Amino acid sequence: MQARHLLGVMYEKGIGNGPEPEKAFAWMEKSAAQGYTPAMFALYRYYKHAFGVKKDDRDAHLSLRNSVRNGNIAASFLLAQNYKYGWGVKKRPLVALAWLRVAAVAGDKNAIKELDQPDAQELIRKTSFKDCANCPEMTLVPTGSLLMGVFRSDGMYYDRNKQAKARPRHFVNISSRFAVSRFEITNRNWNTCVRESGCPDTAKSKVSESYNQPKVNVSWKDANLYIDWLARKTGREYRLLTESEWEFVARGGMMTDYIWGNKMPALMANCKTCGGLWDGLLTAPVGSFKANGYSVADTHGNVAEWVQDCLNGSYEGKPPRGKAWEQGQCDQRIVRGGSWNQGLESIRVYERDAYPVDSRKNFIGFRVAVSLQDENKD
Repeated sequence: MQARHLLGVMYEKGIGNGPEPEKAFAWMEKSAAQGYTPAMFALYRYYKHAFGVKKDDRDAHLSLRNSVRNGNIAASFLLAQNYKYGWGVKKRPLVALAWLRVAAVAGDKNAIKELDQPDAQELIRKTSFKDCANCPEMTLVPTGSLLMGVFRSDGMYYDRNKQAKARPRHFVNISSRFAVSRFEITNRNWNTCVRESGCPDTAKSKVSESYNQPKVNVSWKDANLYIDWLARKTGREYRLLTESEWEFVARGGMMTDYIWGNKMPALMANCKTCGGLWDGLLTAPVGSFKANGYSVADTHGNVAEWVQDCLNGSYEGKPPRGKAWEQGQCDQRIVRGGSWNQGLESIRVYERDAYPVDSRKNFIGFRVAVSLQDENKD
């Protein structure tokens, strides 16, 4: 794939015989079809500027989107502009905001400046809420689709020693609107439920609320007690994320192993080998690391997170449209995201594991979702 890209570059620059746009485009198209990210971005430029191909804003957008989602984070500001102004795609302000956030995390000065503008700040205000003082902070997630799971051309499992395989890879459409807690549920969140007799004292955290640590030693059943209390208190449809929703949220629009690409930069998460203060020792305070494009933090490491789905050994037969899988080994439920005591391989965005519904571990917590109507449609 790289050789095809290099041939395209040679024809583009005209090494030897002068530029040959049609041949340059043809070789870039072949390289992009094999998944080579620089070639995908080159196709964006070719379609945008009619180099070797007819100008096509839609195909330019698709090429740019594929380039960014495949790891070319440097171009995420351009993708944000497409969604903001409707260049080759329907205007979607919330998606534009998400890609601005991705670009800002990568250090793009234009994105940082644009996020400070009044229109962006107003959109952020409208898409974030808390239903009570010690309720979790929620953020609206744009609808969309994802390519869920993992694929290896050599046929091997990344997670071959785990009981829940992240295969087969498949498309999922997330069309129902919801919001998700920006952070994992904290001790402060949990202890408010305990004080109001909604959660059991036996699971009350011994860690001071002031440290804002994620709640651990909480079973799947405990998490649902918290959710039942939160729903009664607020009148909203709070729940756990489905597994498909979790991966959609965690990816933040990316298709790579981590939200920063296929390699984890140092000091960007809390895991056993992430290079931070808490590695292999204990949980980090929530929000200690940069959030993803959906403004959701700690989807890699810190604590693994309960989701609604029952354990099944693979994705074969999984319900469509992002729904929870309520069949299988329902005495065990899936956890996602990896934790502070696991290595880099275990915190990749597609990794899965499962535990009994009544088990309490010092590396498992949860976050919540709330189902929404069609208000604030992006």
